[in-house]
Amino acid sequence: MESQRLIDEPSFVVSGRAIAPPSETESDRRPLIVAIHGGGFTHRYFDTPGYSLLERAAARGFGVIGIDRLGYGLSRAIGKEAQTFVNSRDWLSEAIDRLWPRYKDHCCGIVLIGHSIGGALAIMVAAEAQNWPLAGVAVSGVALVQNPALNSYFNRFPADAWIETGAENKDRLMLGKPETFDASVTDLLHPAYRPVSTRELGEIYTTWSQTAPGLLKSIKVPVQFRLGEHDTLWVASDEVVQELSGLLSGVKGSSAAVVKDAGHAIDFHKVAARFHDEQLDFAVNCIRALAQA
Repeated sequence: MESQRLIDEPSFVVSGRAIAPPSETESDRRPLIVAIHGGGFTHRYFDTPGYSLLERAAARGFGVIGIDRLGYGLSRAIGKEAQTFVNSRDWLSEAIDRLWPRYKDHCCGIVLIGHSIGGALAIMVAAEAQNWPLAGVAVSGVALVQNPALNSYFNRFPADAWIETGAENKDRLMLGKPETFDASVTDLLHPAYRPVSTRELGEIYTTWSQTAPGLLKSIKVPVQFRLGEHDTLWVASDEVVQELSGLLSGVKGSSAAVVKDAGHAIDFHKVAARFHDEQLDFAVNCIRALAQA
């Protein structure tokens, strides 16, 4: 599904794909899902045929927006041309602020689902006060300790450019062990690949480990943290999971865990359907917790 303009103003453009929730009463117990992709994709990361979180969420009665992050797809904003995390966080907050009025009559809050850099940005957004009702955050493909073996790989890139790493290299980074995914998934994924911002890569690999603990401790809603067992970009050890669990322990309903038989992009492995259902179940539980608070 190609990107559509969800907001189209001279100074502020948001693209992606949106699916409205059903108008029945049942949908009032569902939050709006806002899915935030990582580097080198658009919203199509969450809307690839056979692996679409957007379609799965819609089938369960959720309203859902797969958003193209700042600089990806058609999404742009005057004054935020630099692809920094702060600009991306602020743009994302404003984009949701502008989109929420379309859904608030049929959705009872917002749950962010973010992958990789999109997960880091979801955490940054959740750590800030918002004008819209955040109920929870589910992230995958981002952690606290980067794989040190990749330092030389990323250090060779120019400091501020958009580059394509090549489909075969990207397959290895996203998917990992061949026995954990169907071979046909690469043919589906390749059309979704896009150039990635090296400025974003630089931030995630230099400053994120220092800033993430403070951000996580400041979030007031449940956070679901999931790491692929065979993630090639991040260390997915028991020690990292324990540290994440400790940082999230202040909010009931939060958790951190490793997903077995999955790589960095859990969404495209054999466990994908179960993983997506777990994220959507988490979203429902966030709303229940919000109602009981």
